[in-house]
Amino acid sequence: THQRYRVTDKVTTDLARFEARATFAKSVPAAVAKPLLEEALGMVRGQPFDVSRGYEWAFAESFVTRAAIAIAEVAQRLGEIALDEGDSATAEWAASRGLVAAPGDEGLYRIRMQAAKASGNTSAIRQIFNELCESVEANEPYDQLDPQTIDLFESLTGKSARSLSA
Repeated sequence: THQRYRVTDKVTTDLARFEARATFAKSVPAAVAKPLLEEALGMVRGQPFDVSRGYEWAFAESFVTRAAIAIAEVAQRLGEIALDEGDSATAEWAASRGLVAAPGDEGLYRIRMQAAKASGNTSAIRQIFNELCESVEANEPYDQLDPQTIDLFESLTGKSARSLSA
């Protein structure tokens, strides 16, 4: 009409497809949500709108932030479900996929530390904690990280996070 193209309702975006799965997964039991969340995280290929140019509008309209938050939330939920089921491999995978899109998300690092403990890889907990500190440039963890993260590290390792900065 009037020499304009119209897009039908059948046209969608990766973000809309991701969010649809995430939204539906909130309304169903964990056993049903888990494969939906895995499918959604399987769509994540990197940081949202991570291209050299042409997507300035995505930053200006907060699509990038919205996508990163949604991905982190899905990864957190899947990680928690997997840990509850004793599936440390899926918990680690979920947290790692989430960190691709939302680097420095402390909740996802907490999932990774819990997954390491659950899989018996206690030496990885300190490494994961150090990765977090590097990611957020935390020279003094007690001053810069969420107290939940410090408490979890200390409860999983029996060591003070303060000793890491010394």
